Amino acid sequence: MEFLVATLALCVILAGVMIEGSVVRDIVQPIDIPKDAVKCAHPLVNAEFSGASPLIETSYAPSTQCGSVWTKIVLELTGFCKGSSKEQKIGGVWLGGAQILHASTPLPTPEGTNWTIQRDATSFESLFLSSSNLSLIFLDVTASSSTNSSLPSTKSSYRISVTANFYLFKESTAEIIDQARGSRRFFSPLSGTSAGLFPPLAVLPIHPPPSNSTGLWFVFQNDQESSAMVTPPTNVVSARLQVFVSSHGDDEFWYKKGSSSEMREVVITLDGAVVDAIWPSPVIYSAGINASYWESVGSIGALNSPGYDVILDAFAPVLADGKPHKLGFRVIGATSIWFLGASLLMSTTTATKTGASGLIHWSASDTMISHPALGTTVASRSFSSVGYHLVDGTNFTTWIEHEVHSRRWNSEDGSLQLLTESKVVLLEQASGDAIYLHWTDKTSVPVMILMRGLVHQSFNHEFDSVLRIGSNNGVVQGGNFTSVFTNLQVCGGKGVRQSLSYRNTDASCYSRNLLVVDNEFKYDNVSTSCN
Repeated sequence: MEFLVATLALCVILAGVMIEGSVVRDIVQPIDIPKDAVKCAHPLVNAEFSGASPLIETSYAPSTQCGSVWTKIVLELTGFCKGSSKEQKIGGVWLGGAQILHASTPLPTPEGTNWTIQRDATSFESLFLSSSNLSLIFLDVTASSSTNSSLPSTKSSYRISVTANFYLFKESTAEIIDQARGSRRFFSPLSGTSAGLFPPLAVLPIHPPPSNSTGLWFVFQNDQESSAMVTPPTNVVSARLQVFVSSHGDDEFWYKKGSSSEMREVVITLDGAVVDAIWPSPVIYSAGINASYWESVGSIGALNSPGYDVILDAFAPVLADGKPHKLGFRVIGATSIWFLGASLLMSTTTATKTGASGLIHWSASDTMISHPALGTTVASRSFSSVGYHLVDGTNFTTWIEHEVHSRRWNSEDGSLQLLTESKVVLLEQASGDAIYLHWTDKTSVPVMILMRGLVHQSFNHEFDSVLRIGSNNGVVQGGNFTSVFTNLQVCGGKGVRQSLSYRNTDASCYSRNLLVVDNEFKYDNVSTSCN
């Protein structure tokens, strides 16, 4: 896939009629829904937050109308907020204790603000198949550092609705279901049930004891570790840790010049050993820098957090030993509020014969920090792991390499940060048909904060996957994703220009371009042409 996203917020002087009310749009890559899929909506919760407890809990029951086998599950959150305060809320949705959505709200207005976000929740299919608890939290996180001024304490009202949209197969043969579920198994070519069907991914929620004030989030205000015990099933063959993390309060702008520390690192441990780390991308929320920039269009990653994936395939043999294991998290450099939610997603096998398995190699370097020139800081870290499984007489071995690098420049005018990341996962089968899987993920997140009021952020994502089974080429995907926004106040008006485009290897394309000036959409054009 090729993706290109650009967002520009600037001050302009254009005549136009102000739109009544307010709709804040989340401009993101659309979720890929099969064209012949049949949608079935299952409302989950309708709630109002107006200063009382931020946590709402209810029961979840599977829909009796939407079947039990789906090609796609999309969680949709719609919200409406109204009031005169300039408070923002951070929110989350948990099903069966697993966080499946991490979001924030736009700022309320006297006439009311509406917004809608969607998240692909297909990987959590197993949780939607059985009754459990549903938790929803939206709490105030606004600090004076967001706008460099004290905010009024008057409260606003927020109405939130969450719906699970199930997309049913037009035809639900065993082969069609197997193909869909098998494609979600991330680096696991093992066969499914005796009927040829892959089971849904197993999901283990990871969270602290529930709190009425912070829900099921881990909360960090320093670099002390928080952890939870998990006991995965013994038939796990691959594992992925999905992590949501966000910074607020005085740490919302941790990346700008003059902060207590200009680097943050989310360290992940398994039974006390460091297995990987996340270097989070900066996010500007609705009250950040200049609240008027985000009255119609949300900043990148603010309304709907994309989350982070940590590949733990090589550690699957350790996780599958039937014993409890401790997963720990630390936010290095944290001085204020960080919220973190995590879930362990696992591919399992129904093979009747399983043999030896184990972790062959693991290493994690220290974070290396240097200052090659005045005002320049360079940091890097690397991780490596190898593990194997013996199933039905076949040995499957996984190699994982992960490297992350950061370079930061500081001057009297401000600061600039560049972050690059690479991941490589290789899966090999020692006997029978040869299977080769290569996956790379490269991210570049420049952040520029200038004293003149200019903020520049961009995000690059490259994905390349090749799967070969025997002499047949199975899946070939490649792509590039870039998002940029710039805010510059030079005159009395305000506006936002955004563009989004991507090209898939199957010749499908999508692009969207819009311009908003003083809350009026001058244009909002969508095209599916590849020309």
